[in-house]
Amino acid sequence: MMIEKQIRLPSGQLIGRITDVGNRIEARRTDGVLLGWYCKASDNTRLANGHLYCWGNGVQMLL
Repeated sequence: MMIEKQIRLPSGQLIGRITDVGNRIEARRTDGVLLGWYCKASDNTRLANGHLYCWGNGVQMLL
């Protein structure tokens, strides 16, 4: 099951989307470009190019 959460500024402007796609959580810009993902199995967050960003769930920090 895919669950999507929209991230907005206090003004209401959409800045990105967080999508739970089963074994990972993805962060995407408003135009759909992947910024990075959190892998639940390895408990780390990676950038779209595959480099380690942080340990644990840091997906919202990518936006």
